[in-house]
Amino acid sequence: MRIPDSTIDDIRNATDIVDVIGAYVRMKKRGKNFIGLCPFHQEKTPSFTVSAEKQMFHCFGCGVGGNVFTFLMEHDKLSFIEAVRMLAERAGIRLPEEGRDDREEITEQEKLLALCRAAAIRFHDNLMTSVEGALALEYFRHRGLTDATIASFGLGYAMNSWDDFFSFARREGFDPALLEKGGLVVRREDGSGYYDRFRGRAMFPITSPAGRTIAFGARKVREDDQLAKYINSPETPIYNKSRVLYGLSHAKDAIRDKEYALLVEGYMDLITLHQAGFQNVVASSGTALTTEQIQLLGRYTKRITLVYDADSAGSKATLRGGDLILEQDIDVRVAPLPAGEDPDSLIRKQGAKAFQEKLDAATSFLEFRAAQLQASGAFSTPEGKAQAIRALVETVGRMRDELKRTFFIKRLAEQYDVYESVLFRELEGVLGRQQTAARAERSTPRPAAAESQRQPLPTGQPQGIPPAERDLLKLMLEHGSAMVRYVRGEIDPVLFTSPTARAILDVMLRHDEAGEYWDAGMIVDDLDDATLKRIVTELMISRYEISRGWQEMGSEPAQPDPRIMADDCIAKMQLRSLDERIAETYRLMRDSELRGEDITGFKQEILRMQRARKEVLSR
Repeated sequence: MRIPDSTIDDIRNATDIVDVIGAYVRMKKRGKNFIGLCPFHQEKTPSFTVSAEKQMFHCFGCGVGGNVFTFLMEHDKLSFIEAVRMLAERAGIRLPEEGRDDREEITEQEKLLALCRAAAIRFHDNLMTSVEGALALEYFRHRGLTDATIASFGLGYAMNSWDDFFSFARREGFDPALLEKGGLVVRREDGSGYYDRFRGRAMFPITSPAGRTIAFGARKVREDDQLAKYINSPETPIYNKSRVLYGLSHAKDAIRDKEYALLVEGYMDLITLHQAGFQNVVASSGTALTTEQIQLLGRYTKRITLVYDADSAGSKATLRGGDLILEQDIDVRVAPLPAGEDPDSLIRKQGAKAFQEKLDAATSFLEFRAAQLQASGAFSTPEGKAQAIRALVETVGRMRDELKRTFFIKRLAEQYDVYESVLFRELEGVLGRQQTAARAERSTPRPAAAESQRQPLPTGQPQGIPPAERDLLKLMLEHGSAMVRYVRGEIDPVLFTSPTARAILDVMLRHDEAGEYWDAGMIVDDLDDATLKRIVTELMISRYEISRGWQEMGSEPAQPDPRIMADDCIAKMQLRSLDERIAETYRLMRDSELRGEDITGFKQEILRMQRARKEVLSR
């Protein structure tokens, strides 16, 4: 089966390489790039670099590099087709199925994404332009949201009609069966037609990490609405609520930058915090926090602060969520709010400074749980104290890091005047029960990771590329077709003397001559040789970054003009070519002179080349 190039491009564009690699490698932001320990060879100092801007990776230790497809092929030992399939499923893009010609079936997921996008635009237009939508717009503004925030999150309004959206979608050419599968309409019980699922409600588009609308949350704004305060889209082929975090597409860059995430419950909590400057925030959308959601968030950070309501339901949710987070080897803290407040109300009443103070006072999850037990009176009797301490040891047992467990056990021993040895024996029992439960749940043994995945990959040292050719290749890869056309207008490609450089150049020229759009990531896919792929990524990703301190002071060096840089490279290549030709002509002239032949032509040719050399130098 051949996957169309356009589909591969769609998958690449819908995928964030930092998200994908972040599931395998713990990385920190450095300048514009992210760095971490290379998963392909053993190292103590991070040399593995990922560029979010260029969607490429390169290890300056072992030399491996490429794009998101290359990473999965190298790390998981997949074929190119398998890597494409994996990322297509992740992005919600349906691939052609072998032996099938039904185009409607092939593109169903893309149609669902197009439907959700059209719905989001329709609901936002209703909010901003319709008389009826003014009710929801007033609700959002009353909650303190600016028009810029409303637009950023695509907030909207579903008209209070049984078939307003259904009629709109039919006019746009969407099939009723697709509307039902997308969760936007409901089939009537008698089978006579469909009606809108969302009616007279403020709408919150729910997006994938890549920012594509996949579902909706809806809040009632009318007094006569008899349904629940919030209703959400049902699960669909593109929406699984247990695997989605609201606001992640808005928050992921800030989470990486701050190196921790805030986790709240509701839509408005998140949007209000985001508007107030706390942009590293995601929400569980009112549903119980799931392991899949924590694993998703764990791709971006290993530190989470829970900010749930202070009521009993919020405390229970915090306890459930904290235990699950610890099991995923993620550090979790809790920022309790005053009674009767949620993040949204606290921000609106007291401002961002008061909320920041709550974050600064956040405690470890174990301390939070201990405070809850203390408040409940659990420590008032010896029996209750023993039960409470056992509960705390259970929490410590959920931590995967043995060193962390040791420190927390020592703290419990000091705090509650219990022998460490007693607590460690209790902990051993907890861990033993966990292991027994894990063995019972494991129906089939998990295949061991291939040892070769952790062995250093052959670096395939590239043939030496002259510096000017390397720099010119880098400029063309960075600036695309415009730079390629400029270079072709100035020199003949034969001046690229390195076979390695010429192989990369030929791929760029082929795309350019066909009038096709291309970028460095596509060039990597088109190169069959692993060494060539690595050279491209090495050229595209800088090992060193300007210090953030210089950037903050506004003292970054001015960026040179790419054309001037290209002219410099071209001049060096021309000079090298002329010098080689002059030296060769001198050799031929001496041979002719020894044979008693006329050497006038050689002298004239040498003079011509020397004049050309002076002309290049003068430029």
